[in-house]
Amino acid sequence: MTLSLMLSGLQSVATDLQQQISQLLDELKEEHRKNPQKKQKAKELNSKNKALTLQPKSSLKTPHRDLHLPAMSNLTKKNSSQAYFLRILKVVIAVRDVTIKSIESEKERKRKEEEAKKEEEREKRRKERRADITVEDSESEEEEGGLEDDKEADKTGGMGPLSEQLKVSQLWNTLGDCLTELGTSNDTHAVLILQP
Repeated sequence: MTLSLMLSGLQSVATDLQQQISQLLDELKEEHRKNPQKKQKAKELNSKNKALTLQPKSSLKTPHRDLHLPAMSNLTKKNSSQAYFLRILKVVIAVRDVTIKSIESEKERKRKEEEAKKEEEREKRRKERRADITVEDSESEEEEGGLEDDKEADKTGGMGPLSEQLKVSQLWNTLGDCLTELGTSNDTHAVLILQP
């Protein structure tokens, strides 16, 4: 219950953060439209290196200019959605880990109870029928193997991957687009805006 409330709160903060990053992306695109030569030089550098680099080569002759856009201030504040999102995400991960451990310990306890019951039943049967001991033992070994396979199959306590629970794919897409656009700017430190 607590975890689901935290996840819904995190999704709400993620929506706000996605809007702020989208605003930054729009401002970056507008900046690059106003100053296309800066973006073109950055593209030439990237095409020479065949990879997105954030540090200019010594062949870049334009002076370094810091990028200042209004949307950047929303992302750098101490109480920004970005910082809040990351704080909540850390708490969600911690609570989720505790929940998974609790679920796993409960499963282990139930498994031990079931094994104890099966052992009691086996002992009763052994006393009643001494001739069928080998058949019952081989059946019980097969059952125990099945329990181990179930344990290995699910490491998340039946909760599924956190990435599926978060449902923030739109945030990741916008973030990727924004990082790509920031990578084409002359300000090599601009990407740090998205690292609180």
